[in-house]
Amino acid sequence: MPDTTFADVGDALGTSRQAAEQRFGHVRHGKKVAAVISRRDRVREDPADPHGAYGEVGDAGQYTSDRGIWPIGKRVRAEAQYAIVAVDGLVRRVYELDPDGWSEVESSKWEFTAVGNRELTKDEIDAAYEAGNLPLRPGDDCPTRAGGAYRPHWF
Repeated sequence: MPDTTFADVGDALGTSRQAAEQRFGHVRHGKKVAAVISRRDRVREDPADPHGAYGEVGDAGQYTSDRGIWPIGKRVRAEAQYAIVAVDGLVRRVYELDPDGWSEVESSKWEFTAVGNRELTKDEIDAAYEAGNLPLRPGDDCPTRAGGAYRPHWF
């Protein structure tokens, strides 16, 4: 049943969607993964956040905001090559992830380091997409899904 969702599996087993995906996700996922960050086009100030502000802060602060503090699991940290940032349902930025650049900021919450501490250029994005290593490019639809601003995208 290709239209069966993890919510359907969770309902059938009497568990949550998240529990069903965690237990059986490997069955339906592709072999590659990207970290997807979805947000609204706004800025939030949070004095408790080590970054001070997050969201679409723009300019030099955008990379710091995008690195974020995300609940990214061990497998995704080990396997993801790219972080994709979507704003209001459209991909805006892509970063190549430094595989040794993950830092645990809070218990089970991580921030990434991008190769070169920058987002990728259009040519770099196009090359990764054409090679099958990147599932989405700037301008592509990437709707926010329930459950938070971060999600793994298996392809």
